[in-house]
Amino acid sequence: MDYKNISFKYGSAYDTGLNSSNFELVLERALIHHLDELQNCFKEAYRILKDGGYYIV
Repeated sequence: MDYKNISFKYGSAYDTGLNSSNFELVLERALIHHLDELQNCFKEAYRILKDGGYYIV
């Protein structure tokens, strides 16, 4: 498969290093039950989402 508009990143759920308000979708699958700091993960997800974007857990 050769998708040009999709990419996957490896990093911290607490500090992605990605630009603010940059994504229309943040998808976290099989992640939150592994985290100790859920609030920080949620803050980071909403930080990188564009206004009106979707956060799917």
